[in-house]
This record gives sequence, C-alpha cells and structure tokens, in this order.
Amino acid sequence: MTLPKSQYPSITFIGSSNYTKRSHNLDLEMNALVITNDERLQRDLSDEIGWLRGQTTPLKLADFEKEDRKVGWGVKLALWFVGGAL
Repeated sequence: MTLPKSQYPSITFIGSSNYTKRSHNLDLEMNALVITNDERLQRDLSDEIGWLRGQTTPLKLADFEKEDRKVGWGVKLALWFVGGAL
C-alpha cells in the first residue's frame, strides 16, 4: 500500500495468499504485516510490485471458456461428495 503523498509503498503483507475455506480450516499458514519508513525497502517493494505486474497478463471472461480452464466432471463429483461430508 502506498500512502497518500508517498512515492513508494510502505505497508505490505508477507505470507500466503491462499485464503480458501480449506486453507483457513486445515493449513497452518502465517502472514506478517510490514510497515516501514525505510526508503530503500520502500523502493525494493515498489520494484517487486513492478516485476510481478510485468509477469502477468489481463484475464478476460473468454479465458474461462478455454478447455484447460474447465473443471472435469470427476473433480466436480468429488467436490460435491466431499462438500456434503464437510
């Protein structure tokens, strides 16, 4: 997060981005909130954000229609079965 009137981010979370129900209930995961005034660390955070954005492409609704994005019937059946057991 970049604060108003700041050039670089000074607040970030470090840790897992896996925030699913399963993760919350079954996995031991840790996150840390980092708040810094250190300008070098702020620039490093900004560089990291830039690098991450450079590795991504926009996702379009049509992308979910591609065959490799579709969930198979076996997975759907297993999820239905397990979902009922939870």
